[in-house]
Amino acid sequence: MPPSLIRLKSALILVGLALAVWPLPPSVSPWFFGLCIVLTGIPHGAIDHVLHRHFTQAPAWRVSLQFYAEYFAWIGVGAVLWWLWPAAAVVGFFAVSAYHFGQTQLAYLPRERDETSALQQRLLYIIWGALAVSGFVLTNSAVLTYGFTQIIPVPDVNALAALARPYVEIAACVLIVLLVVSLHSRPNVLLLELVELTTLALVFLRNDFYTSFGLFFGGWHALNAIHHALQDVSRFERFSLRQFGREALLHSVASLGGIALLVWAAAQWQPATPGAWGTPLLVFMALSVLAFPHIVVLEQWYAFLGRKPQPAAR
Repeated sequence: MPPSLIRLKSALILVGLALAVWPLPPSVSPWFFGLCIVLTGIPHGAIDHVLHRHFTQAPAWRVSLQFYAEYFAWIGVGAVLWWLWPAAAVVGFFAVSAYHFGQTQLAYLPRERDETSALQQRLLYIIWGALAVSGFVLTNSAVLTYGFTQIIPVPDVNALAALARPYVEIAACVLIVLLVVSLHSRPNVLLLELVELTTLALVFLRNDFYTSFGLFFGGWHALNAIHHALQDVSRFERFSLRQFGREALLHSVASLGGIALLVWAAAQWQPATPGAWGTPLLVFMALSVLAFPHIVVLEQWYAFLGRKPQPAAR
C-alpha cells in the first residue's frame, strides 16, 4: 500500500473518530452532507474520460465520441429503469454500489487473474460494500421510512431493520475472514482495514444519515477513488492534481446541471407510486442515474489494469 494512501486513510480515521466522539447536530449535518457531495462526491468521477481513453486505446476523436455515447446511453438506461421499475432500480443500484464501494476501497490489492481467486476478490468487494451500505441505512431507519418505503412498501421498517441485523453481523464475520485470507502476509494493512471498519461503524452508530453518508461517500469512497485514479493514470501519462481540479470543476458543473434537470423532470412526470416522491428521494434518484456510467467505466478500467503487469504488493 503506497504511503500516500496510508496517510489518506489515517486522516479519514481521525476525522471519523472525531465525529464519533462529537456527532454533528441535526441542524448542521445536512450542510456537511452537501459540502461532501459537492467538493468530492460528485467530482470523483471527473477523469472517467481519461481512463476510457487508455483502456480503449483508440484514436482521440473516436474515443471521445464513443465515451460520451456510452456514458449518456447508460444514463438513459438508469433513467428508464427508475421510470418503469423504481423498486428494481433501488435494489439494483444498492447492489451495484455495494460492489463498487468495495472495489474502490480495496483497489490497492493486485487484481487476481485465476478464476477462483478473482471470484473470492469480487466477493470481498461485494461484502465490504454491502456492509457499508447496510451500516448507514440500518442505523438510520428513518431514511427508509421517509424515502424508500414510498417505492417499496414495508409494513414495519424497524422490524425489517431488526430482522436484517443478524445477517449483517454474519456478513461482518465473513468479511473479516476474507480480509485475513487476503492480507495475512501484510499485517499492517490488515490492521488498518479493521480500524477503518470499526471507525465507520462508530460513525454510523453515533451520527444521522446525512453525516454518515456524507463522510463515507465524500470521504472514504470519493477520496480513495481520486487517489487510485490519479495513481493509476500516472502509469500511462503525467496528470497533475491541478489538471484534476480543472476537470473536476467542469464535471461538477455539468453533473449539478444534470441533477437539477433530472429532479425537475421527475417532479413533472412522476411514476405511479403511493404518494409523491420527496425532494431527497428525487436527488438520490438523480445521483444514482449519473453514478451508473461511472461505475461501468471503473469496472472496465480495473479489468484493463488486471491485464497489465501489476506493481509489487507492499
